[in-house]
Amino acid sequence: KKANFTRTWKEVLIACVKAEEFRLAQMCGLNLMIIPDEIEELMKIYERKGYFEQLIAMVESGLGTDMGANSSGIFTELAILYVKYKESKLMEHLKQYAARMNVPRVIRECERHEAWSALCFLYVHNDEADNAALTMMNHAADAWEHAHFKDVLSRCANPENLYKAVQFYVEEHPMDLNDLLIHLSKKEGVLDHSRVVVLMKRRHPLIKQYLEHVQPNDMKSVNEALNKVYIEEEGYEKLAASITTYTNFDQLELASTLQKHELLEMRRVAGMLYNKNKRYGQALELYKKDKLYKDAMETASASQDPELVEELLRFFVEEEQKECFGACLYTCYELVRPDVVMELAWRNNILDYAMPFMIQTLKSLSTKVDTLVAEAEKKKEEDKKEQEAREQTAGMGVDAGMAGGPLMLTMGQPGMPGMDPYAQSMGGGMGMGGMGMGGMNMGGMGGGMGGYATQF
Repeated sequence: KKANFTRTWKEVLIACVKAEEFRLAQMCGLNLMIIPDEIEELMKIYERKGYFEQLIAMVESGLGTDMGANSSGIFTELAILYVKYKESKLMEHLKQYAARMNVPRVIRECERHEAWSALCFLYVHNDEADNAALTMMNHAADAWEHAHFKDVLSRCANPENLYKAVQFYVEEHPMDLNDLLIHLSKKEGVLDHSRVVVLMKRRHPLIKQYLEHVQPNDMKSVNEALNKVYIEEEGYEKLAASITTYTNFDQLELASTLQKHELLEMRRVAGMLYNKNKRYGQALELYKKDKLYKDAMETASASQDPELVEELLRFFVEEEQKECFGACLYTCYELVRPDVVMELAWRNNILDYAMPFMIQTLKSLSTKVDTLVAEAEKKKEEDKKEQEAREQTAGMGVDAGMAGGPLMLTMGQPGMPGMDPYAQSMGGGMGMGGMGMGGMNMGGMGGGMGGYATQF
């Protein structure tokens, strides 16, 4: 106990181990392990003799003492001992003391002794998610766990590892593949959906849930892959919903494929695609061939083409579909010519089916004529009132001019012979004035002026 030199402790330790006095050897070892340069030699003394349990017990007892400056070394060496001889305690030790040990050194020992689960833990702790993911995939039997793998994969810096993981799941865990892809797709920009579709070529049914999850992005590759899955599964309802909601795909190519499908509902979806692309003629032919007469009527109505409607009516007449003939007149009412209806009905003895249409047509014409007559009468009344107003306004203008307008001045009668024109003008004017003024009870003045003229 009073030895003050490292060499003394080491010699005593060697003797105690040789004599299997492990209690005394432990006392020596506790004094040696706090010295960084001696702990490795200390472990070799026990390992050469094969006393692994006693070595582990000694190092474990050192955790509760003052470890001085070599605390990191002690935690690291104990982890290495667990890797070599007691793996059952390794994970617990790593979780508790990983921050206080030399992780790269422990990682090397885990690789050497194939402690894959511990190795993955240390990679994650050391922010090496890519290495952790690759280790899990390469040693799935020991290191892979689905929930943990998803978390590790979302931290990977190298995107190539994501697609390696997809291939790994296809081969090893196909039932968990959709869950993995959906988890990765929740973080925008992590996964290239088009590349996944190409990678999973001919295996698209395996990732159907994932494709449905990402379809709201309306990507062409995803839409086409999912539509093919629906066709293979004969899921016509989902296919119809898909093509209605998401339009980024080659619609005419899909319609051409579906119109040859053996399932009637799939051919109906082909007609829907032709309608969406305004190929009403092709849709109509398809519906007539499959006897989907209601769809044919709706297509003819949507086309707004009277010729297509007339063609459909003649088809119904030829096929002796009298009820469909009457229903088409109702569905396409605005596009049907009455003369065509009457001709077809009369020639084929189906006037009873055309009569409701004719009655409605006559009613509409009568209503339109009545409306036009009423509008004409109203216009006539308005024109009459406007004319009277103009005439009244013109009459009021003439009366106002005569009542308040200025009187015109005239030169009066011609002057007398030999009279100066100026005097004649003045005399005439005065004479007229006298006359005018005489009319205003001023006859005396007028007479005087007249006498003056006579005397002159």
